[in-house]
Amino acid sequence: MLISEDRIEFTLNGRPILFYGWRHGDLGGLRDYDWLDVEGKRVLDVGASIGDSAIFFALRGAREVVAFEPYPFYYGLAVKNVEANGLSNVKVINAGISGSDGTVRVTRGETTMGVELKPSEEPDAAKVPVYSLDRVLEEHGSFDIMKMDCEGCEYDAILKSEIISELKQIQLEYHYGPERLVEALRNAGFKVEATRPRRVYDQLLSDPDMRVGYIYAERARALR
Repeated sequence: MLISEDRIEFTLNGRPILFYGWRHGDLGGLRDYDWLDVEGKRVLDVGASIGDSAIFFALRGAREVVAFEPYPFYYGLAVKNVEANGLSNVKVINAGISGSDGTVRVTRGETTMGVELKPSEEPDAAKVPVYSLDRVLEEHGSFDIMKMDCEGCEYDAILKSEIISELKQIQLEYHYGPERLVEALRNAGFKVEATRPRRVYDQLLSDPDMRVGYIYAERARALR
C-alpha cells in the first residue's frame, strides 16, 4: 500500500486501485456493504462522496453503478477516481436526492465529513439540482439495488416515494432513528432489519442529536 497526502494506492479484489482525496472518503467502511448482492446488478448509489462505494460495487461485479453526489468538491473527486481506475460502468451525477425536485446553492469547497445538504450564501456557491427518488428511479432505472448514505435525506426521499418497491435490495444509513423508515419499507413489501441506533452529536448540523445505524431491506421472495 502506498499513501501520500492526496492519494492512496492498494489492491482490492486482486486489482490495483487508486483513490484521490482518500481522506474525504470512508475506505475502511466499504466492507460494511458486503451484504449487498451487487454482482451483475444495476446499483443506485445515493451519497457518493469521493466515489469509493461506487467503485467498490463495480469491482465486486456490478453491471452498472449510477452515483449521486451534490457537493461539487466531492463530485469532482468521484469523477477523477472513476476515471483513474478505468471504470466505464460507473456514472457520477452532480445532484442531490430528496422527496421532491428542486435546486440548492452549495459551497464549491470542502465540507466536514458527514455533513447534511446545506444551502450556502457564498458568492460563488454552485447551483445544483435536487431530484426526488422517484424521478431518479424512473429516469435512470431500472435498478436492482440502492445504497443510501445522504446524511438525513433518506427520510424525505423514502417516505415520499411511491415506487421504491421496484428495488430488490436496499442498504441505507439512517441518522435520526429507524422507525419511520422501517415502517415505510415494510409497507412497500420489504423484509427489513435495523441495527441498534448509536447516539452521535454533531454541532455543525441543523439537528445535532443523531441516532445513527443501518437499515437492511430486501424484497420478500414471493414479491420478486
